Amino acid sequence: MSANFLDADNDGWLDLFVANGHLDANVKKYDPAAAYAQKNLLFRNTGKGTFEEVGQNAGPDLQVERVSHGTALADYDNDGDVDLFVSDSDTPHCTLLRNEGSEGSHFLSIEVEGRNGSRDGVGARIRVRAGELEQTREVRANCGYLSSSDRRVHFGLGAQRRADWVEIRWPRGGVQLLKDVPADQFLRVREGAP
Repeated sequence: MSANFLDADNDGWLDLFVANGHLDANVKKYDPAAAYAQKNLLFRNTGKGTFEEVGQNAGPDLQVERVSHGTALADYDNDGDVDLFVSDSDTPHCTLLRNEGSEGSHFLSIEVEGRNGSRDGVGARIRVRAGELEQTREVRANCGYLSSSDRRVHFGLGAQRRADWVEIRWPRGGVQLLKDVPADQFLRVREGAP
């Protein structure tokens, strides 16, 4: 029901989290090989065009079979890595998966505020260059089934201690460029502000 890209280890490559669970509680009646409750999955981007499933080593909450459908992303504890909030459909159970897997890697978190159009900056495209890493993300308002994530856009920078530049392309056509930006900080950028 929800598949979300996030940089779980801050290495600059987007990983993938999949919230699992079948839609039909009686799925076994017509497909004995299927299950209603299923494990959620976390796939690490190897940086070589492939992903490897690492959920089995990512803590006990990813070992439990659930009927998870909604997923929201946020750095809820402001420690520089993206955490996951997962809601289940068959129970009132929700899980906060606190990320502790990015130690030693750097990050940049950017919140934008639009002045001409969307105040939340929805639709703005942010590009970051840090050494050999170049990444592009778009400010979005939703993320997954019945879920809304943190508006801050998160960039893992790996071993880079600063971004060479940050470019923000606003939905109405303006462009802002920040140069030589130190890593490991939360930035707030207002459209058109110096």
